[in-house]
Amino acid sequence: MKRLIFSISMLSFACSILSGQTKDGISTTGNRQVDLGLSVMWGTCNVGADNPEEYGDYFAWGETRPKNEYSWSTYIYNSDNKGKKFSKYVNRKRQGNRDKKSKLALSDDAAHVILGGNWRMPTHQEQYELITECRFVLEELNGVKGYRAYSRVNNNSIFIPFAGAFHKESVIHNDDGSYWTSELEPHGSLFDRGSANARMYVILKDDVGQGSSPRFIGMPVRPVWDPDLSSNN
Repeated sequence: MKRLIFSISMLSFACSILSGQTKDGISTTGNRQVDLGLSVMWGTCNVGADNPEEYGDYFAWGETRPKNEYSWSTYIYNSDNKGKKFSKYVNRKRQGNRDKKSKLALSDDAAHVILGGNWRMPTHQEQYELITECRFVLEELNGVKGYRAYSRVNNNSIFIPFAGAFHKESVIHNDDGSYWTSELEPHGSLFDRGSANARMYVILKDDVGQGSSPRFIGMPVRPVWDPDLSSNN
């Protein structure tokens, strides 16, 4: 499988075991961990979904609640409404008070805040592991298109729907899917925009890969279950 380089800015503006609970209107049901033989276990559902084919909720990077509009003016850590100045997760001095934080704290991790326990958002490396150690097969589950990712290690699988993403008040790219990682785009990378972009992974109809997107974009989150979470944070 080739490595896909992708940036949303270049396209068109470019759970715990079933519990039957909600948290501030966001579903915390549906997710259970699946062992794909990888470094962490993956959830069966997106955050906010009750079933694997449901899109769940959309989050700007570092925010823990869905909202009605996804733009720089509504992004919690943007200081100038233009995506040039930030109040947190700043790795360039010209973009704000540099805190050198490039990975989300658990308090800003939508998966951990909503699901609790050992759930969190995946890292860039964990998403790369999923992409390279799984076989992705196009599938339609209950009328929803997406990929089923089959582990090359043990053949267990998860379904990942084409949930698209939110820009302002509209869903975009709803024929594919984009999912956040917990990390900023690093300095010197192809899509380096300083502190403005965060890493994601992309599932297209003809490929799967990793890329970058402005932090304000609303994307779904597929959580991972980390048995060592307490000792790593």
